[in-house]
Amino acid sequence: MGPLKENRKELLTSLLEAPSKTPEILKKLRKFSWDSEVLVELRELNVLKILDQYINGDLNSKEIQFWAESIEGRDDIGFQSNELKNFIFELATPEINTPIDKDWANQWIIRLKKACKDGI
Repeated sequence: MGPLKENRKELLTSLLEAPSKTPEILKKLRKFSWDSEVLVELRELNVLKILDQYINGDLNSKEIQFWAESIEGRDDIGFQSNELKNFIFELATPEINTPIDKDWANQWIIRLKKACKDGI
């Protein structure tokens, strides 16, 4: 991924696609007000790519948890489905949900692929 853009929508898109760059992207997003209409949408395909990166060892559990914490509750990020809202909540709070591991990731991959096939 090339240099990060300063446009809010582009930064949010980068946030959804690049969990390893979350701290850098969040610093740039601080210049924008917290309140906003939805500018981008988290989609099942975004999450499937990130889960594949986690399973392949390109991302670790702390990186994807921090990524989810950074997305949860943002007004400027929408969700393609309620299933994705549940995913982000579960990922952002493993201490009260399921610990993050490869079995957990594989279960979510199955659920999200089914959601994609069902047209959700």
